Amino acid sequence: MALDDLSSDGAVASDAGRVRWIGIYIAAVAVLLAIYNGRTPREILAVDIKNAIARLGFAQHLSPNRANGLFSMVERIRALAASEAAGAASPGST
Repeated sequence: MALDDLSSDGAVASDAGRVRWIGIYIAAVAVLLAIYNGRTPREILAVDIKNAIARLGFAQHLSPNRANGLFSMVERIRALAASEAAGAASPGST
């Protein structure tokens, strides 16, 4: 979109909504990184992420579909951590 198009019918409002959504989603992903980064698989599994996200207030800014996407990422992280923890707990694993 060119600068001259900023006054067109609803384009600015539409783009602003997308930018806002992207910003919130990037912030949520950054929070997940901050919470999980550097933790062992067992520590990751011990995190009450739903409570942490609720305390930060992200739930009120995400639509149900977007919240589902965020929690799908959480479930994938937890599944990988569980798999890694199980492998580390198996005899003979390295």
